[in-house]
Amino acid sequence: MAESEAEVNFRPATDTEPAYIHTAAPDFRRLELLDNTRVEEEGCLGITHEKKYFEFETYPNAVFIKRNLTPSEYLVNRAGDLVPPTLSIERMKNEVAAIRFILKHTTIPTPNVRCAFEDHGRYYIVTDTVGPGRIDIGDVPEDKKTTVYAELERDIAQMHQLTSNVNALWAAYWAT
Repeated sequence: MAESEAEVNFRPATDTEPAYIHTAAPDFRRLELLDNTRVEEEGCLGITHEKKYFEFETYPNAVFIKRNLTPSEYLVNRAGDLVPPTLSIERMKNEVAAIRFILKHTTIPTPNVRCAFEDHGRYYIVTDTVGPGRIDIGDVPEDKKTTVYAELERDIAQMHQLTSNVNALWAAYWAT
């Protein structure tokens, strides 16, 4: 009795056939603490549910780096399922486009975007660091507070005068 074509194509593998190994991203729940990808490695300032943040001292300026998470870094819900961030790369591209738009159309201080790029499924934004970090208005001397408030009011007024220009945002998006 002749074998049908379907029977020939679905024969079980024998020991003489090469093995095929399928790999998946490591599940951080099964890793030792030192191998856990959610642990903050050197230079890492923090991890959120969708991004990892780094700061590195370089000459002449320090750089701040944001990148989206890889599957092995995703959070896990109570049911044990991975929770991938929604539109993470698109949001980061939009952030770069918004910074460039504000820089072009206002005098509001923005971080200098050195570069933004995608590499192996990770999207990176590399900027120069801006100032000393977060400033608490309570730490500002009384004689300087009026200047700070005036600058904030000027920046807010500029933001209110911006009009929607979808074509400019798309142009900036595709330029990255």
